[in-house]
Amino acid sequence: GNSVKFVHKGFIKLEVFSSKTFNGGCELEFSVADTGIGISQEKIKTIFNSYTQAENDTSSKYGGTGLGLTITKEIIEKLQGNIEIDSTLDSGTTVTFRVPYPLGNNVHTSKNTNKDSTLEGKKVLAGTKIMVFEDNQMNQRLIVEQLTKWGCKVYSNLSLPKSLKTLESKEIDLILMDLKMPGQNGFEVSKIIREHSNTKVNTIPIVAFSADFTEQDSKDCKAIGINDFLLKPYTLEQLMKTILDNKNIKLEQAEYSALLQKPMIEPKETTVVDLNHLLKECFGEIDMLNELVKLFKLNAIEFIGNVKIHLKTENLKEIALSAHKLKAGFAMVKADGMRKLIVDLEASCKAHQPEKVKELYEIFLTDYPLLEENLDMDLKTLNKK
Repeated sequence: GNSVKFVHKGFIKLEVFSSKTFNGGCELEFSVADTGIGISQEKIKTIFNSYTQAENDTSSKYGGTGLGLTITKEIIEKLQGNIEIDSTLDSGTTVTFRVPYPLGNNVHTSKNTNKDSTLEGKKVLAGTKIMVFEDNQMNQRLIVEQLTKWGCKVYSNLSLPKSLKTLESKEIDLILMDLKMPGQNGFEVSKIIREHSNTKVNTIPIVAFSADFTEQDSKDCKAIGINDFLLKPYTLEQLMKTILDNKNIKLEQAEYSALLQKPMIEPKETTVVDLNHLLKECFGEIDMLNELVKLFKLNAIEFIGNVKIHLKTENLKEIALSAHKLKAGFAMVKADGMRKLIVDLEASCKAHQPEKVKELYEIFLTDYPLLEENLDMDLKTLNKK
């Protein structure tokens, strides 16, 4: 097995990769070592538990929630691998993990069952240049994949300064803007674009998208000069139509009143999911679906960690941000009942009702494991098809 080493000066981070073959496959081994504070042998026994760190003051000194190794172990074991830790106090720690990997061949194994949608998209959208502002990795991964399949050139995951330079230098046809990003939200970024001195930049059509849309959002969009709005979760047909309707429009205001009249999603049981819709949005590619489900689960774990931390100080603003980020994922997997619960939890945060937030969070902790079981069963069935 070959090995590659990366040494970073300072705290000396060393990564080693090696492999060995067996029965038509191979085992990949990764080892990460540092020269940090180390972990006692007693603590190593519990280090993979959720919210566990080497010492009680580790979080305050170095940051983190104690979820990293828990998530890592879960991912590795789902890949049929294993992970182990060797450490000496005040000397350093080495983490090693191994995962089996089958050897590939030249046979095409794609399970694309939705070629018509791809061909139609390429026919009408090929060559369209689109910039995407989206902070949620699961949402970003899906929309970039969808647009790329249609032959679009997509610019995403850029900082605001780099985005503005790209808008100046490229002939961008359309901007897709998530309104509820943390930090600089979509309203603020859109305003910066509209107030740009270069007419090449300030006239580019902007389509906002979000998991919810209020009357105030409508007024803000109109005031800033946002052209249209796409409600999450959207279908491929809605996405395509919205792009076609707006890619050649300059500062023409869209009509929002019909969106505001849309009926609320009826609450369903909080453990129900349906992945068939998301599979269609993935153009029938089961590997893409599996990747999105992994990202969805990581988002849920992150939400649990954030709420546990911020409930202690009743920091409802941070909890609301975490809830907002999560609800789009539940919409994607058609978990309408759980999405309704998260919407209520977010609303309770904004209304500053800590007891109601705690009550809804307890329901979430009880029901989410059951929802994930149903999710895994649904995914297993689709993988067999």
